[in-house]
Amino acid sequence: RTITTAVGNVKAVAVRHGLTSSVASSSHTIKLATPTISWSARAATSGGGQVATITCSNIKGVTFYYTTDGKTPTTSSTSKTAGASSNSITVDFGTAGTYTVRVFAVKKDYLNSAVLTDSARTIYKLSAPTITKTAIAGGQKVTFSCNTDTAGNPVSGVAIHYKNGDSVTASDTSTSHNGTVSLTPSAQTSYTYRALATKDNYVNSDAATPLSFTIYKLQAPSWGSFSNIENGKRITLTAYSAY
Repeated sequence: RTITTAVGNVKAVAVRHGLTSSVASSSHTIKLATPTISWSARAATSGGGQVATITCSNIKGVTFYYTTDGKTPTTSSTSKTAGASSNSITVDFGTAGTYTVRVFAVKKDYLNSAVLTDSARTIYKLSAPTITKTAIAGGQKVTFSCNTDTAGNPVSGVAIHYKNGDSVTASDTSTSHNGTVSLTPSAQTSYTYRALATKDNYVNSDAATPLSFTIYKLQAPSWGSFSNIENGKRITLTAYSAY
């Protein structure tokens, strides 16, 4: 039967059917595995960006000391401890920038792990959308656009969340790049449209400059005056006007 312990002087005997072995002893230490790191998208409802998951494969409940600027981590660096039943932590990166994560694992009675140096990673922020309108029969068509990040790189597959009201969040209705909303109200209506852009692995954009406008309803024309002309009558109609 095998018994595993982390560190120290171990003494053991084997007993079976009244027979006892001689005492065996050993001194040993287990070293924590070098951490590994994986990346995933951070939820748009949390502001977007990316999440790093840092794992120590052989022991649970370890403390990870890490830096994000490529400097060598020490026990004075930023730290985060995995739960007693977990061997990993997550670190949020919700701000645009270039990051080089370096990390090692520590736990009492274990040798510290080696330092992992991850590849440099750049996280971009989406540019604020633009909101425009064009006239259509019976109203206006509103178009939402976002096709670059703040560094000027082209971006496709953006979701643009929009709202007619006081504020907009990543939980609001969304459309694709150059998505449109057609507005043909039955009565005079005022609008203030707001929008922001999201995409996996990007930091959410700032809110777009709001677009405010009113769609008016034309008043039905009415009969005006009549006057005689040769072979008929001249009819004068009132000018159209809005309610």
